[in-house]
Amino acid sequence: MYTNMLMTPVIRWTVIVLAILCILFLVINKLIVKKRRELAEKSGKSFKE
Repeated sequence: MYTNMLMTPVIRWTVIVLAILCILFLVINKLIVKKRRELAEKSGKSFKE
């Protein structure tokens, strides 16, 4: 019983932390993709010119 009482909050916090990390990872990836596209467009324009 004591182990279950101690384990449940720890599992909840780990799940919450993992969810937050996943969301941050996805947001950062989207920002990086946007920046890469902008850089690619700029480099493409410079190469064409």
